[in-house]
Amino acid sequence: MAIFQLACLLAVLIAVRTLIPIANKILAFAISAVFGILFAVQFSSVILTGNVADYRFYENFSLTDATSVSEFFGAELLYIILALLLSTLTIHVVSKVIQSRFSMKIIPLAAFAIGLIAMSFNGGIINNAYDTLRLKFAGSATFEDALSALEIDPDDYVSKSEIKASPGKNIVVLSLESFEKGYLGKKLGHLTPNMTRLANEGALYDMLQSPAGGWTSASLYTFISGVPAFFGLHGNSVFQNNYENKLTTLADVLKSADYDIQYFIGNKEYSGIEDMLKTFGFSVKSEKDFETPYEKLVWGIHDKDLFEEFKKELKKKKGSDRPFALFLSSISTHFPNGVLDKRLEEVLPPQTTNLEFMASATDYFVGDLVAFLESEGMLSNTIFYIFPDHLLMGNTSPVISNFDERSLFLLTNADPKTISNPEDKPITQIDLAKTVLEGAQIQHNVKFLTDFIPEGDKNAFLNKHNADILRLNDAALKTFNCKDGITVEIDKASNSFIAKNNDGISVATGKLPSGPNCHRILFDDQMRPFDHLPVAFEDILKDLPESPYLDIFTSTGAIYASLKTKPNFGITKKGVPKSVLKE
Repeated sequence: MAIFQLACLLAVLIAVRTLIPIANKILAFAISAVFGILFAVQFSSVILTGNVADYRFYENFSLTDATSVSEFFGAELLYIILALLLSTLTIHVVSKVIQSRFSMKIIPLAAFAIGLIAMSFNGGIINNAYDTLRLKFAGSATFEDALSALEIDPDDYVSKSEIKASPGKNIVVLSLESFEKGYLGKKLGHLTPNMTRLANEGALYDMLQSPAGGWTSASLYTFISGVPAFFGLHGNSVFQNNYENKLTTLADVLKSADYDIQYFIGNKEYSGIEDMLKTFGFSVKSEKDFETPYEKLVWGIHDKDLFEEFKKELKKKKGSDRPFALFLSSISTHFPNGVLDKRLEEVLPPQTTNLEFMASATDYFVGDLVAFLESEGMLSNTIFYIFPDHLLMGNTSPVISNFDERSLFLLTNADPKTISNPEDKPITQIDLAKTVLEGAQIQHNVKFLTDFIPEGDKNAFLNKHNADILRLNDAALKTFNCKDGITVEIDKASNSFIAKNNDGISVATGKLPSGPNCHRILFDDQMRPFDHLPVAFEDILKDLPESPYLDIFTSTGAIYASLKTKPNFGITKKGVPKSVLKE
């Protein structure tokens, strides 16, 4: 299907270029290059996701994120560049040949019409683009109206302030990167002896990937909130500067039951994950938070090191009267070839591919962690949940040919009698929040989206109501900016400052800059803060940001600040430990 769609797109682009007679050679080639870019975008989606561009691709694509991990996708990047060059040359040369040999325009017109029709079918390039635009322009609604559109009575929805919850057992959740059920199958079962044993001792459920749950940040959102990650804003920036989510989530129930909730991940800053998890109320720990120095990767640190830090935290929890819920996201089995850790070559036997080797490493980490819980006497009062975050992306990995099936799974030591979903029926990603609470025997009064869906195909319901779900997610998020002013205060006791917007919401905190140095807060064009950092005096005038920024200076207990926006206008009060600045 994907190859056919690419062929149709190439035919349409050639047809359009043929119908545009241009004498200027440079301009003619430039237009061919633009068409080549259009083809390369779709080709990159096929390479990275296995399908032509759809909501998942458009929503998840970020040049910043792609650049940050470009070294990991070296072969794929080369293929995309080659596709760009070859498609540009093909479009340019073939269109010139057709123009020179055929005076009739019936051939390019016919190719154009047939190609457009083929790309408009369900799953086609035009159809997917239309569906994405339809979602992006779905409009807005109040939170209550969005609930009603999903046939949920707002009075039946339990808000955060109405939660009643009592603790059950401790919780450990492992979200394994792209670790499909196929790794537990007959052909690849030799890679997963530990998880196979745990499945035989506990319960193994089939799990379906929910719509808008096919990438890591979306999977996290779906798992914690119980709602698919459809958003009107771009998926990688949607949580920037959010300070509240009105959805009642797994984290809210755990906090109401007085659980200590922490999330461990290799690189918390990638793809807006830290913003999301903090909005949900998690304490997030990654490579920057660990005392032990580890090898740094584009993904943060290796899973081997992350699991070691996870065990350190578990040991701290041993004997604590307060229940805990610790979460971890792995990275070892990331598309396309896994994140190779050569240290494990001394522990595990070699495999056919790096991806298979790191799948066996992930199984080793899981087995070691469960053995650790047992040796520490913690397993009897701890329920673990192990599941993939999403299906393995793309279709190029050789391991896919050895998968018995393409599906997800949930592995747990929870008593099946506590889980409402029958073992012979698959669960979906939106069921995970409810299932985690059930298995840990946490009593609560919260209802998740899955509780309001009529019996039948849940994914069909989610696809039918994707625009309503998008409006619900957008209405649930509360964002902030600094358009109405910024207040900066000094705390002399801690030698620090805090910057707040006009509503009293914290924008940035940090140590007071010393001497002529400053602390710089960066904003986007909507005056939403997105970063802050200390700046040395000699660098203050170097590489000045194009976006608005606020420089904070101090001297003898007073604040001196400069707000640089497009009008280059700032107000500061000198001589008092507070400074108010406005655009």
